[in-house]
Amino acid sequence: PDGVLGALIGDDGDRGVAAAALTGMSRHTLAALLQEGVSPARALRRLNAGLRRARSWRFVTAGVALVRPVAGGLSVQWSSCGHPPPVIMRAAGPAEPGRGGGVPLGVLPQASVGLSRVRLGAGDTLLMFTDGLTESRDRRGRMFEDVALFPTLESLRDRPLDALVHELSAAATGFGTNGADDIAVLAIRAKGPGDG
Repeated sequence: PDGVLGALIGDDGDRGVAAAALTGMSRHTLAALLQEGVSPARALRRLNAGLRRARSWRFVTAGVALVRPVAGGLSVQWSSCGHPPPVIMRAAGPAEPGRGGGVPLGVLPQASVGLSRVRLGAGDTLLMFTDGLTESRDRRGRMFEDVALFPTLESLRDRPLDALVHELSAAATGFGTNGADDIAVLAIRAKGPGDG
């Protein structure tokens, strides 16, 4: 009701039924806690405690963007447990890396949560993604993040969000020769002048 949006992304670094079950449980747990008004950092800590109680040998990286409308754009509070930091695509200027931090959930008895804030002006885009995007490697072993991520983002600057997500994912998959990891990309754009 207050216009706040919670966006979640995570990865357990594995594939298969057990990985899908853990990821699904983690997503639903975080979503339920956030809908109850629990802060992202506290929700991540509670999920960590649950994973530790279950004595799971798996771990989960997670990122939560709490997005609030403010005058002239959006305010984003980023909470991370070992998840790759988001990238901010500025409407006027180059894309810039956000800050991440924290330790994957299920590893430590007490969760370590990285916290940061960013402001999105009109037309700016927040990109959240899994490491399957950034760690795709070419024949020489170079990662997409190191060689092609920011040039690709520059070439996609004016694309609609659905095309941006699709084309960025396709670029990372096409870059890699190592059998790409699962890729998830989530994009949030602050309305610009003339947007409905």
